[in-house]
Amino acid sequence: MTVLRELRTDLHHRWEATTLGFGVLFVALVGIQLWKLLVMETVQVIVDGFGLGSVPMGTTSALVSLVGPGLGALVYVRYRKLDLGTSRPRNGTWPIALAVIFAPALLAAAVSAVGNAMFGVSLSAITQQWVSPQVSAEFVLLHLVQPDVFRGIGEGLLICGVIYESVRSLVGDDDATGLAALCIGYYWLMPWAPIDTIPPSLTDSIVFAMTVLLTVAFGVAVGVLYQTLADTHQTNTLSRRHIPVFGVAFVSILSVTSRLTTFPHNVHHLLWIPVLGLAVLGYARTRSVWVAVLSLVAYQVAVHAIVLVEATLGLAVV
Repeated sequence: MTVLRELRTDLHHRWEATTLGFGVLFVALVGIQLWKLLVMETVQVIVDGFGLGSVPMGTTSALVSLVGPGLGALVYVRYRKLDLGTSRPRNGTWPIALAVIFAPALLAAAVSAVGNAMFGVSLSAITQQWVSPQVSAEFVLLHLVQPDVFRGIGEGLLICGVIYESVRSLVGDDDATGLAALCIGYYWLMPWAPIDTIPPSLTDSIVFAMTVLLTVAFGVAVGVLYQTLADTHQTNTLSRRHIPVFGVAFVSILSVTSRLTTFPHNVHHLLWIPVLGLAVLGYARTRSVWVAVLSLVAYQVAVHAIVLVEATLGLAVV
């Protein structure tokens, strides 16, 4: 009887640790977003101080992406002592790595082909991007490709180091990829940037507090549902005390899905979900964050290349 009681107590502690762990993950994501905002504000002050055009585009994009989400992710990984894979892909996983790297670019090409042929909607319209056919190769390299590379590094470190590794530490390898993809999708669709100015106004502070509440509630709700479904010993079940958590999480989901109410902009947001999902899947299978980074970079470069082709063919919109 004592052994059974100790087992139930241990399982209950694990249950609470997992549910709270998902909440902590989303608190960390909010913190990294705030850090990114601070970096962006600092970069803007530097650009204003030196004058527009005095600071190279590569410098500003590197600061925003690498010092923002990139450094924020690395600090969190180091603090939590998470196992971020930074080496080359494991032996035998190179086919998976290559497939993950090029699949998002092929997805962008397929969306452009189907959109133009069947719906008369270009990828330019979906992504709200336009590139003049007269741009030089130097412009493309410095203003399009270079920022894409830096952004891919920053976002790759964030989704692999912070989200996937945090989830893996909570649920193990078997369930980590699916749950991480769910968290990444929510993170991507969540309307961030709750603070427009530093110091924040009262309205911004209230919006920020609501954002934190909704985000953490979603994370805790995911943890509660996972532990309830995974609990084979039936030591923990849903109870009335979970109703407020799920209520706030439902409001949070409504807030996220509100970004998907306009066409074709919602397609742009939805496109990123499989792209990010493929990136984290590639990382999970190869244990190399560079696979995820290259996948994200390839997708963004492909989008710009396709938009440029559409503009050349007269299919893009201004």
